[in-house]
Amino acid sequence: MIAEAGVNHNCDVQLGYKLVETAGASGADAIKFQSYTAGKIATRVAPRYWVEPPDPNGTQWDTFDKPRQALATATSRRCSGTRSTSG
Repeated sequence: MIAEAGVNHNCDVQLGYKLVETAGASGADAIKFQSYTAGKIATRVAPRYWVEPPDPNGTQWDTFDKPRQALATATSRRCSGTRSTSG
């Protein structure tokens, strides 16, 4: 059985590890992750067809670009030597 993690890791390696552990504990033989870029699946102006409470007026691009933004932020912190104090 192959577990589907999709993009639910949100560019967080520790969350990715937890997804792998959970899939294994559930009996999965493998786990499948997905990656994408916002520009390949949405335009910058396509309205969402779902509601995201923190940003109810955002576009599909806004949602689909979040993983890239998270990765850029994490990379910037790592390169500058700063670390997040949250979490």
